[in-house]
Amino acid sequence: MYAVAPDGSLKWLFEAERELAGIWTTPTLSADGKTIYFGANKGGVYALNSADGSKRWQFPVYGSIYASSVLDSRGVLYTGTTIEHLYALDSASGEPIWDLDVHNEIWSAPAIRPDGTVVIADRGGLIQVIG
Repeated sequence: MYAVAPDGSLKWLFEAERELAGIWTTPTLSADGKTIYFGANKGGVYALNSADGSKRWQFPVYGSIYASSVLDSRGVLYTGTTIEHLYALDSASGEPIWDLDVHNEIWSAPAIRPDGTVVIADRGGLIQVIG
């Protein structure tokens, strides 16, 4: 994961666990701008200090994460995986709030509806609303 300064110079570089396919996700920024969250093809979900790239926490996931995470207004980070699970994590600590087996791989980013429910689409073509 690279951070580039406004002048185009490298601000910092964070190396996630090595994996041939690398990182496919777009980072999610915390409301205060101090933390970025992303999933990788190896190593799970990472939270980094946006100022210097230091690791705040890491939530291990056995499979890959191909889509970006989403952060709700309460500080819950939702991440779908290729191991057929949707995780809700405390964005401050990385501790799991819940883990839902959705019975198919998730390759798309979750969405949050105005009522706070989470919507996912899985590889089988099913759209699920989780409340």
